[in-house]
Amino acid sequence: MHKRAESEREIDLHGDMSETLKEKLDYIFKPQSVAVIGASNNRERWGYETIYGILRSGFRGKLYPIHPKDKVIQGLPAYPSVLDVPDDIDM
Repeated sequence: MHKRAESEREIDLHGDMSETLKEKLDYIFKPQSVAVIGASNNRERWGYETIYGILRSGFRGKLYPIHPKDKVIQGLPAYPSVLDVPDDIDM
């Protein structure tokens, strides 16, 4: 089998996903940390609604608002860049 075909073949004949693929998908469907670039305290901006929606959804992971000037967004510490976030970011 070609290397590409082997790497793309993550699902076996019974439809079970490999553990590696499950772990990769967890970053998307079960993130432990999320950064929101463009987060805002202004209710008229999409960045406000995004943070607000994540908080309302009951997300239990770490939430990192990213804003170049504001230090606090909706009560959360904000960072000027994703490079300034002290932890790993899943999404």
